[in-house]
Amino acid sequence: MLKNMNNFSQNYTLNHAAKGRVRIWSHSAEKGFERLIYDAPNMITYTGARIAAQCLAGVAGSSINQMYIGYGSDNPVTTPAITDTCASFNALETAIVPLSFSPTFGNSTSSYINNEVFFTVFLTGTVGSGAPLNQGTGAINTINMLGLVNNGPYGPLLFSRIAVTPSGILYNQNLAISWGITFTAS
Repeated sequence: MLKNMNNFSQNYTLNHAAKGRVRIWSHSAEKGFERLIYDAPNMITYTGARIAAQCLAGVAGSSINQMYIGYGSDNPVTTPAITDTCASFNALETAIVPLSFSPTFGNSTSSYINNEVFFTVFLTGTVGSGAPLNQGTGAINTINMLGLVNNGPYGPLLFSRIAVTPSGILYNQNLAISWGITFTAS
């Protein structure tokens, strides 16, 4: 049986169709509408694959439950890499914000494409989902980096990360950050 499984894995092309996208929305009090101010793909990390496997296996406490928001005016931001961990945020001031509500799921109606899970946090001035955002040392603090995190029994694990470029989104705006992870069968 093991020999047959080895042949199967060598001859079968694995489907690597999981991708993520981050959208940041701003709400204008004067105009009363939301507008999209940032939209970009993210990098799913090695530990992200571990989190996905734990979720599929039903490991308790393995779901995504936080978003890391790295901000500051003088701190360098590195390009996301598949090897990134939560330590990637050490050079920045970081707000650890719990999800505003449980993740939502949108399933495909045909062909099993675009099955998507959404993770959302709301930032209202200096508070994000009930977590305070520090004022920091710089005069202007912009969001430089975002991370989707599982803070469970194995410590904080980084599922995916994005460098917000060009920087310029102030952390003290009223913002909604929506992070969608899409799974496609093909």
